[in-house]
Amino acid sequence: MQQQSSDKNFKEMLVDQFNLFLQHFSMETDMDPQIFNKGIYYIIERRYEVLSLTGEPSYINDILAYCLMLTKQFIYQYNQFVQLDKNDEMDITVLHRTLFRTIEDVLTREQNLEQMESGLIFVIREFLKEIKNLFYRIFKDDQTKELFKQTLNYQYSPSLQLDVLGINVEKLEQPVLDLGCGFSGKLVEYLNDKNIKTVGLDREVEDRANLIKADWLNFQLPAGLWGTIISHLAFSNHFIFNHLYRNGSPEKYARIYMNILASLKRGGSFYYAPGLPFIEEHLPSGRYAILKSELAEKLPDREKFHGVVNADYFYGVKVTKL
Repeated sequence: MQQQSSDKNFKEMLVDQFNLFLQHFSMETDMDPQIFNKGIYYIIERRYEVLSLTGEPSYINDILAYCLMLTKQFIYQYNQFVQLDKNDEMDITVLHRTLFRTIEDVLTREQNLEQMESGLIFVIREFLKEIKNLFYRIFKDDQTKELFKQTLNYQYSPSLQLDVLGINVEKLEQPVLDLGCGFSGKLVEYLNDKNIKTVGLDREVEDRANLIKADWLNFQLPAGLWGTIISHLAFSNHFIFNHLYRNGSPEKYARIYMNILASLKRGGSFYYAPGLPFIEEHLPSGRYAILKSELAEKLPDREKFHGVVNADYFYGVKVTKL
């Protein structure tokens, strides 16, 4: 059992090292040489353990799955509007499989440490070059490339999220759904700690208590279930992007928006920011009550939001089902 735990820890350490490679290079610049060299030395120093993992099919499959998860998290944190399909995931896995195979070849073939170092430098630089090319293929045109450079997905504290949306915790109708809760699910944990029954849904969250790993594009919400649905800088951000982006799918998001409202109990509320004036104006007043709130004072770091969130959408909303 101790050996299995040790293997697992080393596998995670190894993959975390490659995640550092991803985290410390950008679309426009080379990676920090200090980070790069530290990673190379780590692989050389632990080369026998690396070879024991890359030579075992069950280990390498676990590593590839972990690499895919970390790479997706990296992409989504850098640009939350991306939708990766199965082909994208396959391409990411193939790149990592090729990387580990060529690392294994270098470590097996080269006996001289200098040659081993130069071989690894070449292999990993080629890997980063291919990853960068893959990212550009995912963002297929100039508009998405520009959004890729600019848009970041910030993880705000639960208390700030609630303040921004004007939510009084003591008056929350239960159960609560946090739509697009982020991989940490901070708000879900915060509310459950206050004995407020809350579930989070996100495409990158790990399936565990009170968290559902799912994409809102494909998840059907049951009608009349939720007392409150919260989506802070999540669903409506994506809706705006698809509304403005020339290759977007605004009709799909409009259907999801109406499905969200249908999933509320009578008297239940959907809280979100930024606002969606292009659909809110079409909601029948006899069925829904709309309350808007100013965000400028609550989000002093407004300058962090580029491109998508402009003055027309910069407000919070509470839609209540009558």
